[in-house]
Amino acid sequence: MKNFKIILMQVFEFHFNPRAKEEEIYDSFLFEPENILERRLGSLYIVGHLARALPQNFKFLEKLSSQIKKKYYLLSAHSPESALRESLKVANEFLADEVQKGNVSWLGNLNLAVCSLKDCIFNFTLVGNLKVLLLRSGKIIDIGKNLELQEMEPYPLKIFGNIVSGKLSERDKILVLTKDIFDFFSSPVRPSVSYGAEQNLIQEIAKLELIEEKELKTLLKSREKLFAEISGIFLLVDLSEKMAVKEKIAFEKIVPTFSIWQIFSPISKFKISRLFKFPRLPRLEFPKLKSPFEKIRPERIKEIPRIRISSNLKRNLVLVLILILLLFVGSFFAKLERGREMRKTQSVLEEVQSKIFQAESALILKDEKGAKLLFQEAWQEILPQTKAGSPLKKEALELKEEIENQLLVLNRVEKITNPELLFDFKELNFIPQKMINFQGELYFFSPVSVNFYQFNVEEKKGNFIKADQKFNLASSLQEEIILFYSKPDKLLSLKDKKLSGEIGLKAPYPDFYFNSFSTYKSNIYFLDARKGEILKFSFREDGGELLGNLWLSSATKKPIGAESLAIDGSVWVLNRDNQIDRYYAGNWQETLELNIFPLPKNFTKILTFSSLSYLYILEPAQNRVIILNKSGQVIKQFQSESFDNLKDFSVSEDGQTIYLLNGVRVYKVGL
Repeated sequence: MKNFKIILMQVFEFHFNPRAKEEEIYDSFLFEPENILERRLGSLYIVGHLARALPQNFKFLEKLSSQIKKKYYLLSAHSPESALRESLKVANEFLADEVQKGNVSWLGNLNLAVCSLKDCIFNFTLVGNLKVLLLRSGKIIDIGKNLELQEMEPYPLKIFGNIVSGKLSERDKILVLTKDIFDFFSSPVRPSVSYGAEQNLIQEIAKLELIEEKELKTLLKSREKLFAEISGIFLLVDLSEKMAVKEKIAFEKIVPTFSIWQIFSPISKFKISRLFKFPRLPRLEFPKLKSPFEKIRPERIKEIPRIRISSNLKRNLVLVLILILLLFVGSFFAKLERGREMRKTQSVLEEVQSKIFQAESALILKDEKGAKLLFQEAWQEILPQTKAGSPLKKEALELKEEIENQLLVLNRVEKITNPELLFDFKELNFIPQKMINFQGELYFFSPVSVNFYQFNVEEKKGNFIKADQKFNLASSLQEEIILFYSKPDKLLSLKDKKLSGEIGLKAPYPDFYFNSFSTYKSNIYFLDARKGEILKFSFREDGGELLGNLWLSSATKKPIGAESLAIDGSVWVLNRDNQIDRYYAGNWQETLELNIFPLPKNFTKILTFSSLSYLYILEPAQNRVIILNKSGQVIKQFQSESFDNLKDFSVSEDGQTIYLLNGVRVYKVGL
């Protein structure tokens, strides 16, 4: 004898005064699979409430549920979770269409729970103020708590968000209740006869091991008079265990021998002549005819020679047969491998779709940071599937494009088709490499030319200024002076549009190499990327030599190979790995956590100063300039196909205008 557990599912549905108020619509829809394909997805339950409903929305819940159900059971090849996710996308599209038609009265008034149950796997999503509770071993768990939304996003709509999935156990119970019913069922009304203590209805139901319809009706009937005051829906799904006793019968499987002869043996006992008797025909004889070809036949017919196969031919034939066999086996295993690759790729695509859905749900919950991370993870996962040879390359490319469009919006990328051209050096026979903005003037210079060009932004006029030195770098000091650096150890200052004499620089060690410098108050900070040092000089206008000191402490992190630095009180260093380190008082403080898309390839310059709230980053490799706040979050990105040869950039004093040197052209971009 052996016991078998049978898990039975009972569904109880109660509507309390559903038409008590004309403007309140309550409805529930219980869908069960109708064929063998739909059985793969199990049951689908929808409970809805539409508050302050207009007459034209009388069948709104019915139409919405029909859309969800139709899509859900069409996806019989999917898992129940995947099918539910796809059906919710259709629901979002339906709601968006309603808004486009001008039907917006349901916004903020829709409360809906959509649940699927298959083989104890429970999936659900929730919108509005409905409650989904799990009753397990007498305990009450609010499993829909994290899905409750206080408000909905405005158009474009993404009403349905996350899906909660879990495995139910035997004797578990699921309750779906509208708000008024939940409030009523949660309120203790009278002492429980069974337990001798004040109980609410949910607690009493949770105590029941096996729910029978009669017992449940009796429990509810005890408060029948109070139900007249409320409206709503109560749905109970009970997974109960029953024990069935089955007798185990042991038997030996006998496999009889089989012979074709046995089938025909009865017939074989009879002679054919006994089964079929025909009349005996007389024997007919025909005269022998001579062959018409007798005259042309040779007298002797030679024997046909036997074909002899040489050993080489035999060996070659064997090799050909082996080759054919190998090709056949190889083709077979190639098909198997192709099938494995297809299933693997399909699994990746489903995982990516899942993350896209989670990211969209995070946006509904206004978790932009979480959504960006999910979209980026999905993008990283789908990228290998877009390469040549991928079995689902087309589908992967479509998903990749969808993800990138979302990421570009979240990363505030503004693509500029026709940026404003401020100036073109084409006619001046001058190719600048560097630039700096100072007091409404732009100064352009090159390490290979002794001339630099001064351009007035407002008047859009400019002129050349001759110098005796070639300049490599420039930075403004105290909003009064521009300092031009000439390798290896010279500074020239420009004040009131006049160049002064040379100022010598003396570093505390030989063979220094400065690749970036910036100023703060009366101090000058040079970056030596080769040694990973920052040198500090105090500026004087008397023309004397400036003595530099090591600014970084010996124990701190060194910016070896760094690209650029900028100062606003803290020293911001742009590293070669496209990370930004912040230093203060000679010590490393932090590395900004950058979450930027498109992913960085090669940042070349960082710029900020004390009056600016943002960090500005130049990346010629991707034709863009990036604006970050000083926590590393993206404020804006400007990208253009016209930015195809970015050399340098500068920013206006108020930070609202960016000037970009692109080859021999200067572009202007406003925030």
